[in-house]
Amino acid sequence: MKKPKLGFCDYTTSPIAIDDRMKIYKKYGIENISPQWGEEFYPAGVTRFDIYESAKRHGLNIDIAHLDKKQSNLLWRTERDGDKVVEKLIGFLQEMKDHGISVGVFHLTQSETPPSVSAVGLGRINKIIDFCEKNNLVFAIECVRPLPHFDAVLENKSPALRILFDTGHANCYYKDTFGLFQKHKTRIHYTHLSNNNGIDDEHNGLDGGTIDFEKFFALDNNIEYHLLEINPKDFQNSDLRIDLFEDFVRENWAKLTSQTEI
Repeated sequence: MKKPKLGFCDYTTSPIAIDDRMKIYKKYGIENISPQWGEEFYPAGVTRFDIYESAKRHGLNIDIAHLDKKQSNLLWRTERDGDKVVEKLIGFLQEMKDHGISVGVFHLTQSETPPSVSAVGLGRINKIIDFCEKNNLVFAIECVRPLPHFDAVLENKSPALRILFDTGHANCYYKDTFGLFQKHKTRIHYTHLSNNNGIDDEHNGLDGGTIDFEKFFALDNNIEYHLLEINPKDFQNSDLRIDLFEDFVRENWAKLTSQTEI
């Protein structure tokens, strides 16, 4: 197996200032970050371009970004609002290409009870995939919940369509981390890594839950990128101290780099 790149998901809603976060990532040898790319989840006055420019100033690379997801359910409805979502997502993907970001991560649904799989929805998703294929981009759908939309979209065999495997979602929603991985392993090229108690999507560090990551990292795979996506509830408080954030990043990055040496 080719050794994958390692990276850190940057939470744009973090109470820690952007430049301070980037300095900490760089300090502990993190070379790749993965931010949001869109209009959701940004503090007032902050945009995706602010995150990008700060990362570049600090010598950090961005290959993968997470697209907006709050309106994903509209894609499956017949109303024209879904077409507007497609246009917006394609616009973001074009921006990403212009900034050298090649992979857009997307949630196909939002909530436990989205609209049913529909022909119009599949057509809209396929339009996005076609755009990616023509522009040498990747549309990476994330396993979120055990809903039929995921397998329906995977009927499209375009090389531009890949899977980002979220270990936290697989553990608490699918209840079958290893079975789900084995089912889709040929199309899984990226991961979001976090742990949880098997009930809630807690976004804990690698040792903060019921997933056996030593076993996970030993699986035969095609993974190109492992991304730490950790953001426990107490790290979302507005009074989070920078020293606690720094310790958290340092400790969890060290765990990831040591465990992926196997």
